[in-house]
Amino acid sequence: MPIEENALTQFRLGQHVEIPGKMNLSFVKFYMHHAIISELSVEHGVKVIHWQRLGSQDGPTVQESPWSEFLLPLDIRQIRIVYTPQNDEEAARIIQRAKSKIGKVDFNIVFRNCEHFANWCTTESFVSHQVNQVIIILGVIILAGVVVFFNDTFKHMDEQLNKRLRARQKRNCS
Repeated sequence: MPIEENALTQFRLGQHVEIPGKMNLSFVKFYMHHAIISELSVEHGVKVIHWQRLGSQDGPTVQESPWSEFLLPLDIRQIRIVYTPQNDEEAARIIQRAKSKIGKVDFNIVFRNCEHFANWCTTESFVSHQVNQVIIILGVIILAGVVVFFNDTFKHMDEQLNKRLRARQKRNCS
């Protein structure tokens, strides 16, 4: 069964879907790429709206792309559904929001990436869980570094203080 036919039965309009990003390695997933399913029809096939680098000299642009272009070189089993609209009206609102941003070039890996876009389209919440996870990890690393630094500093200060106290005790005993 071709991917297009499979997609017509497995997915719904307005869904937020994710796939492993194209720069991932087979054994490590650095990031996921997100999109909104904007069309599911036998006549026109399947289309998604997402940030895409192809065809833009200005950098990543919100574009509507054929399913096959979004998926390549992956297969349909690697798609994960992040959000499904509750009804046709919600699906129409999601697609309308996504289409309103087609041509937008204002991409930023931390503040305006494909996950921010897809989450905004589906829930009107401009958030990227991937970015939040990286920020938390970096925060933990920085905090650990600060703890180690101050631990070593306080240990050194404690050793210096103990040396002075022992020297003072020796002088008082003599």
